Amino acid sequence: MTILEQIKYKVEVASGNNDDSFVHLESRNPDIDTSTDPEDIWDVGGTKVWQSSTQAFRFRSSSTDDDVIGNGARVLRVWYIGTEDKIAFIDYNTDGTTDVNITETGSRFLHAEVLEVGTYHGSNKGDITIEWASGVVVGKILIGVGKTQNSHYSIATDKMGIIQGSMSISANSSGIMELYKVENYMDRGLPVSPKILIMRRHFQVGVTPLEMEPIQLLPLTDVWARVAQVDSNNTDVSFNYSILLRPA
Repeated sequence: MTILEQIKYKVEVASGNNDDSFVHLESRNPDIDTSTDPEDIWDVGGTKVWQSSTQAFRFRSSSTDDDVIGNGARVLRVWYIGTEDKIAFIDYNTDGTTDVNITETGSRFLHAEVLEVGTYHGSNKGDITIEWASGVVVGKILIGVGKTQNSHYSIATDKMGIIQGSMSISANSSGIMELYKVENYMDRGLPVSPKILIMRRHFQVGVTPLEMEPIQLLPLTDVWARVAQVDSNNTDVSFNYSILLRPA
C-alpha cells in the first residue's frame, strides 16, 4: 500500500465500514528492579499468571470515592474472552473498596476502562484492581489513568491478529524488550504449546522507536511483552503497539 492508501484504509477501519478493527495497547511497568527482572510490561508489575481454566472476575478500588454515587469512577467496563472464546464486555457499577463480583465467566482478561465518573473531566480516585475469582490479579487501573495498561492480549477464536506499524518503548534506564506468543491457549492438556520469542530489541534511556515486519497471530494466541537486563533499579518502562484484528 502507498502511504495515502494506508491512511484511507485506517480511516475506513476507524469508521466501522469493514470487519477489521485495531487494538492499541499502551502498556507500562513503573518499577522494575535489577533483582526482579525479567518482568512483564503491565501496570501490576512482576510476571502475569495466565489462567488455565474459565473463571468469573471481581474488582475493587483502593478509594471509597470510586462508587456509583461517588466523585471518582462510577462504572467500569471489562473486556474479556468469554462464551465460545469470543470477545465480550460487561459494565458494572463500582462499590468503593468492596469487591464487585462479575458473574460472567471468561478464559482471558483483555483490558478494562472507566466508563462513567462523578466529576467533570475526572477519573478513578484510587487504584482499581481486577482479579479472577481465585484471587489472581489480571489488571490494575492506576489512580487517574482511567484504563489498564497491559501489553498482554489474547486473540479470540473468530479473529486473526497482525502486529504491524511503528512501535515505541520509553524508559528511564536501558535494557532489553522481548515480545512473546503462545498459540492454542485453550489446549490445556499436556503437552501444551510453548512460549515463542517473536522479537527482541535493546532500548536506551528516553524513547526508542521499534520497527519490524508484520507478525501474524493465529486465533487463540496469547501475546505479551516483557523487560529483562535493566541497568538500574526503579526502571519505568512504557511500550506501545497495535494489533489489527480481522475475521478468521
